[in-house]
Amino acid sequence: MANVKFELNREGVAELMLSPQMKKIIDSCAQTALEATPIEKGYSVESGTTNQRCFARVQADTYEAGFYNKKTNILSKAVGSVKVD
Repeated sequence: MANVKFELNREGVAELMLSPQMKKIIDSCAQTALEATPIEKGYSVESGTTNQRCFARVQADTYEAGFYNKKTNILSKAVGSVKVD
């Protein structure tokens, strides 16, 4: 077998993690996960950018939504079912 050396371009990765294209992908995935929840009300999406990366969070805002998520784990399942093109 050949020995392969891999060197990560840290500046390139940092640029990618903060890019508008990455933010668009992350926002799209969060919206898709939100749409997968059966209860229309009670969940929300928060997204933004830190100094290191873009992020999005889907969370239960009401007691009923939180209870349903705890019982069925719907948010984890919804995020796991998101397909990225």
